[in-house]
Amino acid sequence: MNESFDSLHDVDDIPTYGAGDRIRIQMKLNKKPIAIVGGYEFKWAHEAQRTGEHYWLCVNYFKKGVARCPAVIYTDGKTSVAIVVAMKNSHNHAGDAVSSENRIMRNRGRHLASTNGNLSTRRVIAQVTEHASDAIRSRGTVNMERLIRRHRQRERFEPPVPRTAEFVIPEEYKTMSDGSPFVMHDSSVDNRENVEIDGRIIILGIEYWR
Repeated sequence: MNESFDSLHDVDDIPTYGAGDRIRIQMKLNKKPIAIVGGYEFKWAHEAQRTGEHYWLCVNYFKKGVARCPAVIYTDGKTSVAIVVAMKNSHNHAGDAVSSENRIMRNRGRHLASTNGNLSTRRVIAQVTEHASDAIRSRGTVNMERLIRRHRQRERFEPPVPRTAEFVIPEEYKTMSDGSPFVMHDSSVDNRENVEIDGRIIILGIEYWR
């Protein structure tokens, strides 16, 4: 009797990665790197002194509230040119390709925002999501906008939101892209007659000629 392919091979048992596959690395500040392969994520554990192989544990091994996943991979390095050289144990859960893709989008956004200070937040998001899946697009970009703004403020690409009237307007915010003035008046520096003002008056605008 001929059995169907599905009866002989449960699709859940078909691995989505194997020896020879290249991993993708996502670095986090002050944290161990995460390797992504086949829709699964692995956290770096250590490097074997004898063999030089790198040992990675499935991230679900560390998550609270879920069964610890015993899956392990060994790679020949911990950069994005490293490949899987061996595997041990099977995952006890399905891979989350959307989660992995979302992690990649976030990290690309942070990198692009850091290396292109003049690129607007919207342009950064447009570039990193250009080839994103429909699943990622359906989630929206609000969280990524917040992530990029917080990241830029930490790196001083964007000044923090003023809490008082005592703040300095960066020079690049005083003019338009063509060099024309945008800050038309600032009482903290333009008060030539020393008129007492309760607070601070800033007038923003553009010159318009008919």
